[in-house]
Amino acid sequence: VRGYALDNGAYTYHKKNQPFDDAAFVRMVERFGSDADWIVIPDVVCNAELTLKLASKWIPILKKTHPRSRLLFVWQDGMSVRNLVPFVSNAIGVFVGGSVEGKFKNLRDIADLCLDYRVWLHVGRVNSIKRIRACKAHGVCSFDGSGYTRYSHQLNSVHKFLTQEQRQISLFRSENSFCNTQLEDWIK
Repeated sequence: VRGYALDNGAYTYHKKNQPFDDAAFVRMVERFGSDADWIVIPDVVCNAELTLKLASKWIPILKKTHPRSRLLFVWQDGMSVRNLVPFVSNAIGVFVGGSVEGKFKNLRDIADLCLDYRVWLHVGRVNSIKRIRACKAHGVCSFDGSGYTRYSHQLNSVHKFLTQEQRQISLFRSENSFCNTQLEDWIK
């Protein structure tokens, strides 16, 4: 594991009501993409149709510039698992975006698909212990959330929870041991 990933910044542009900056994304990928654990393909927040269309533009560009980098396609509300099959069948992982309600309603099906195709699964905006538990239960490979850096009380409770989780001994293998194997291989 190299220790960082490249998100595309679409959510930040969306929050600021600004258009996506293609040139800034390309500069970031050119500078940091070859060492990133994964790169998020540009998406349009809250728009499944445009996100699907953007993927056909960006995947060839990203594969040409960084052929060995793992790419993640962003799931949005309104997408079905069928929409993800063309991506996962071509070794492209999934970044679960969308609304909080939508992502956790669909997480089991998305996780099962990613496990079947052995591709990386990441969930964005995981800012609570309840959401971390859901990610763990479904074998998610990684997750993120900005709440931990913005609110110290969240960081303290999540740190305490994760520390306790590491001490917990399990009698069973993780349902998604694919992610664990991948991490172990990268560390070597």
